[in-house]
Amino acid sequence: ASAEMRKSGAVFHGPLRVKLDFIMPRRKGDMNSKGQLKASAPFYHTTKPDALKLARSTEDAMTGIVYNDDAQTAILEISKRYADIGEPCGCQATISNLETN
Repeated sequence: ASAEMRKSGAVFHGPLRVKLDFIMPRRKGDMNSKGQLKASAPFYHTTKPDALKLARSTEDAMTGIVYNDDAQTAILEISKRYADIGEPCGCQATISNLETN
């Protein structure tokens, strides 16, 4: 987040839409002996940590870097899934200003 925000040079102000896509590591049992994903492997991550806890910690970490306060979040979208083969784990965050009238 810090590197991306340095490019723009400013933090977000006003009400925000925050989308967080958490990409979790695959379980060893999701792969077959050839290193391929089994057909039975789940797409969504449904074990701990829960999505809301991940979102709260990520919003807190972005405070002062991406926006002034995480209370600016008016719309929050959270997803939590397993990584595809070769996909890095982590969080993909998309933040945008909401138009105000």
